[in-house]
Amino acid sequence: MTSPLLKSRVELAPPRGRYDRTLGEAARDHAQTARVIQATAEQLAARGPAELTVEHVIIHAGISRATFYQHFSDLDAAVASVVDALEEKVVGGCASALRQEPAPRGQLQAMATAFLVEVENHPHLTLAGALVLDPQRAESALRRLLRPLLQRWLDDARRAGLAAPTATPLVGGWLAALFEVTALDLVLRGGALGELAERLARGASGLVR
Repeated sequence: MTSPLLKSRVELAPPRGRYDRTLGEAARDHAQTARVIQATAEQLAARGPAELTVEHVIIHAGISRATFYQHFSDLDAAVASVVDALEEKVVGGCASALRQEPAPRGQLQAMATAFLVEVENHPHLTLAGALVLDPQRAESALRRLLRPLLQRWLDDARRAGLAAPTATPLVGGWLAALFEVTALDLVLRGGALGELAERLARGASGLVR
């Protein structure tokens, strides 16, 4: 069954169809690139990286093969741009929340809420990021992007003397996995964002005083 967050969701690009003929060349190129990134994210979410082909992307985007290769050298380049968009649009909101709160517990709640708001706004990006694996670390792209941010939060709490003894340098990976699992729960099953954010923050609250 299609998730309520994935159904009829439009991200990153305008609706498919003819481009506005009044657009300048730079704006048109930007719109085409965004359309390919959107289509790649949606097809990654639907098919997974192992099954995805350029043909799937161009059919879904409603573009020609020539247009695809005008903007991306190959499928891997398009997937890399999806990961870049994930970092900017989903993980970036989490990073902004971290900077806006002074205390570790407040930072945790703010990060959890901001993260899930962006997950709800960008479900295809989130699911694509959970499916694309980083070959060097054998972990998802989403988890790889979250881990250093969450580890920095723990390190800052430790330097301030506010980290619990269980907040070891290895805990950042576990915390990134917890954020990822909660994000997938929201994307695939839906639910109240506030309740999920509270549950996520509560699950990690024992790491700080």
